[in-house]
Amino acid sequence: MHTLGKLLTLTLVCLTLGTLAWAQPDLGGTNTGGGKKGQQFTAENAVKLDGAVKAIVQPTATQRVQDVLLTLTTATETVEVHLAPAVFLKKIDLALKEGDTVTVNGWKEATHKTSFVIAGDLTVNGKTYVFRTPKGAQVWNAVLSYEVTTLTGKITAINTPALEKGKAKRQLVTFSLVTDKNTVPVELDTTAALAQLGFDAKEGDQVTILGWLKPAGKGKTGTLITRTITLGDKTFIVRDEDGNAAAKPAHTGKN
Repeated sequence: MHTLGKLLTLTLVCLTLGTLAWAQPDLGGTNTGGGKKGQQFTAENAVKLDGAVKAIVQPTATQRVQDVLLTLTTATETVEVHLAPAVFLKKIDLALKEGDTVTVNGWKEATHKTSFVIAGDLTVNGKTYVFRTPKGAQVWNAVLSYEVTTLTGKITAINTPALEKGKAKRQLVTFSLVTDKNTVPVELDTTAALAQLGFDAKEGDQVTILGWLKPAGKGKTGTLITRTITLGDKTFIVRDEDGNAAAKPAHTGKN
């Protein structure tokens, strides 16, 4: 039977071989946030819109992508505009209302059914709010675009990657969570981070996880990105509300 404690102890010995890179794991790319896979954020499809907000559509709890949509009426057309997750808009204090006059810079996308604009920034009442970089990369953590959910089940199939010298990418501990409905892949954090948090579990333990459900392909089960995990009477905070790792990088003594 595997336990995270034994695996973490063995793995941490390898820390002396090199410095861990603590960059946020790749939880989504520039395509996250309302568009289709393979979007091109180029000058050719860049647009600037001036208009009035006709409607604001908040995401439902079960939507695949948790982004706020605007219906914007310009002098020549009515356009659907994809902004960013509601939690991110709240964080930057953007509170739009119907009738607001806004300017949107973004990129126009089209499918066989409809067309829409992915906002890069929006200006209202003299203040500009930025959602994406000039190359289209979102400025919020990708997990904020995913459905927030809580699942309870038993741990199985723990996978704790061994540290490799010179390995730059964060290697995350994963396991499968067997619930009363299905089996869900779960991502935690690195072995070093979990050791710092004092988290130790074994296969068969029952846990409750609050996190973001990263969508998978059609007919597949999404991966649960852990925010908090409760084992027994203790809750461990793995990521903060913005999706960033809660554990701090270990100091190696190097300048």
